[in-house]
Amino acid sequence: MIRILQLPGSLSRNNGRMTVVMNIYRHINREKIQFDFAGTNNEGNDNEYIDEIKSMGGHVYPLEQGGVFAARKLVKSIFKSYSYKAVHYHQLSELG
Repeated sequence: MIRILQLPGSLSRNNGRMTVVMNIYRHINREKIQFDFAGTNNEGNDNEYIDEIKSMGGHVYPLEQGGVFAARKLVKSIFKSYSYKAVHYHQLSELG
């Protein structure tokens, strides 16, 4: 199975990027390709995809606010435990 780490920014249903990724995730063959997600969330918020992701076999890694540097630190720690064929970074970053 190929695992792909998705970094959509927020795991909220109000995030358009996340909505697109979830639409793809629901229709792929998850026996061949599995998505895992790292993003900001508010545990217990009914407006997030966390339970659905877990029910489809994906892992969810909470990301603290902090932009690109926080995401980089989290991805490094995740890669110590899992082997991903790809990382898909969706979040827009403010530089400067």
